[in-house]
Amino acid sequence: MYKEIKVGDKQVPMLANAATPIRFKQVFGKNLLKYFIGEEPQEEMVAMASELAYILAKAGESADMNKLGIDDYIEWLEQFDAMAFVNIDVVSEIMSLYQGSMDGDSQAKKGQGRPKGK
Repeated sequence: MYKEIKVGDKQVPMLANAATPIRFKQVFGKNLLKYFIGEEPQEEMVAMASELAYILAKAGESADMNKLGIDDYIEWLEQFDAMAFVNIDVVSEIMSLYQGSMDGDSQAKKGQGRPKGK
């Protein structure tokens, strides 16, 4: 699921898909799903939102997802003001985008194949 989200004064293209929680764990060593089922402390939501935004933004810009890391995350984060991810509207949009990618209502990208005939 793709969406442009305004973070601070920047429009950031973001893409959520089935690989998002895997990439999140690969880069940050955390289980993203624990935030959504309430197993992680609420005070960590700001950090999770900026970390999730990073993964979604890198996917949205078609970056090489195998080269993501903490140093690149910090460099990416430096383009925003200190309060960008404290904004509840921004956090809600980021979480909504990710949750929307898990709905299962998405349409197949390809049409149904032609039936095999004689």
